[in-house]
Parts: sequence; C-alpha cells; structure tokens
Amino acid sequence: MTRRAVAVGLLVVGALLVLLGSLFPLFAVEQVELFGPGGREPDSRTVTVGITGWEVVREPEPDAAADLDGEDPVYGYALVVAALLAGAGAVLRVRTPRQAAVGGLAAGAGAGLVAGVLWAVVETWSVLFGGPLPDEGVRTFVGAGGYLLGVAVALIVAGTVLGAEWPPRAPRPAGDAVHRVDDDATPPFGIAVPVIELGPVEDDRDHPTG
Repeated sequence: MTRRAVAVGLLVVGALLVLLGSLFPLFAVEQVELFGPGGREPDSRTVTVGITGWEVVREPEPDAAADLDGEDPVYGYALVVAALLAGAGAVLRVRTPRQAAVGGLAAGAGAGLVAGVLWAVVETWSVLFGGPLPDEGVRTFVGAGGYLLGVAVALIVAGTVLGAEWPPRAPRPAGDAVHRVDDDATPPFGIAVPVIELGPVEDDRDHPTG
C-alpha cells in the first residue's frame, strides 16, 4: 500500500468519525437533584445533561412543565462542513499535483474547524456549569462525541501530513514522448545494430588499366 493510499484512507475515516461524533454528546454535566423537605437523600436523583452536535439531551427526560423555551445551540452544521472538507481532501489526493495540494489545504481547514468546534463546546459549557466555584454535586466531563472528534482531528492531520509531497511530484509531460539515444546506444525496444563505415568508392573507369 502506497503512502498516498494510506493518507486517503486516514482522511476518509476521519471524515466519517466527524459525522459519527456529531450524533453523540460532545460535553455533559452530571448533577444530583434533591427533592422533598430538606433535600433528603432518598428523594434525590442524578440528572445528566449533554449537548450533541444537534441538540441538548437530558437523562432522565424532563417533565413537560420543566422544559425551557429557547433554541438549542447547533454545532452540527459546522461539523458537516468539516467532514465535507476532509472528504474533498481525500478525493483530490488522487488527482493532479496541483489538485492534491488544494486537497491538503481543504483537509487541514476541516481539521481546524473540528478542533475549533470542540474547543468552543468544552470551553463554553465548562464556564457555564463549572466556573471558579462549581456547585456541589456537579460534575462536568467530555462525552463520547468529544473523544470521537478528537480522534478524527488526529486522523485528518495525520492524513494531511502523510499525503504531502516533499518534494512535489513532477507534472506529467504533455504530448508524445520522445526518446533520445546516442549513435552507439541500444535503441528502445530493439537490439544494437553494428554499423560499418564505408570508405570512398573508386571508379574503375578512371583507372589507367580500365
């Protein structure tokens, strides 16, 4: 397997992991909710709130009356664009040298976009639910989707670096190929033919005895 084939495979797998990771929680918060007079322990339950690339999920499901109005932050569109960039980079890797270079830039941009989204999610939710003085019983952690995106970034970066041509590939010559050979060299697809140099031919009519 060539280095270019390995690079294309890494980019394709990275793009698929980006799409898959957007469906799982990127970041989550686990909190103990207390109920009853004085918040007695038997009346407590653990609630987990996480954010995927498309919605905010909660386990267990909240009551209808407890639902908050408002739109969930959506990061999935940016992740889809990043996956498309990585896929385009994989396709362009098998094209001409110039298109392969463009593909490398596209894949690098996709990896940067995924890393930016992941950083934004973790930073925002850490500040909202963690902060300098986190509430007692609150635990924040990176979800399965966040780890998938991290692996995807590593694969896309590895595919981009591995597929880079250093030095760049020479462009294919245009037109018919011309083979130049020396006089004493073997012609292409043939055998050497000995050549005998002949001297000047004398004319018998000019000979005195002729």
